[in-house]
Amino acid sequence: MGQIAQSIVLPLGLPDLPFHLRLDSLSAFFLLLLGVTAAGISLFSAGYFRDSEGSAPGLLCLQYHTFLAAMALVLIADDAYVFMVAWESMALSSYFLVTTDHLQDVLAALSFLKAVPGIDSHRIAVAGHSFGGQLTLLAAERDRTVRAAVAFGAAAASWNRSTELRERLLTAVRKATAPIMLVQAENDYSTAPSRALGEELKRLNKPHLVKIYPPVGQSLDDGHNLLYKAIPQWEDDVFKFLNQHVTR
Repeated sequence: MGQIAQSIVLPLGLPDLPFHLRLDSLSAFFLLLLGVTAAGISLFSAGYFRDSEGSAPGLLCLQYHTFLAAMALVLIADDAYVFMVAWESMALSSYFLVTTDHLQDVLAALSFLKAVPGIDSHRIAVAGHSFGGQLTLLAAERDRTVRAAVAFGAAAASWNRSTELRERLLTAVRKATAPIMLVQAENDYSTAPSRALGEELKRLNKPHLVKIYPPVGQSLDDGHNLLYKAIPQWEDDVFKFLNQHVTR
């Protein structure tokens, strides 16, 4: 732990604001941990991609390696500017890593459902909670046959921390054609997502409904889990919304 730290200035970033990087014993230790972990994940991913043979893994690989590079940059950042760039890059790449795969699963499930005998493919709604609420909005953007979307607590824990996430979900509701219902409890991590998305839908004169219910339980976790802990509060409103936009 007594080794002399190594520093370097890279001519990147803004004019007169280059990247300052520093490698000392502590950052080297965490870089070693990151490298060992990344090696194990990469070995597992090789099998994962084999299971997905026939698809194009290029985008996912790009997001994965961007995520690893950003994490490494966080560990050796030697000024606030580099740290901010690295942290935001890490957050953005990790978000797309998760949504790329899961959103494809949602869209595949919708395609499968439409082909099931007895299912009216013109009367399908999507609903989800928390991260599933985000996927609900993204699915409504991508699949124009969806008749309604209900999102419970979408992005409540991450809305205030990620500019990229806010812009992505705002873009989703702008492009979606289905009526959207946004549901949260007052004591969720943040009600800003439903309020901001609702304001955008109102500005665009799109059919929507925002319901912010009274606090549930005693904690932020209780409020975020309104879906499970306070069914009598939202049940009538949600099914009225679905009946209005799906069954007619």
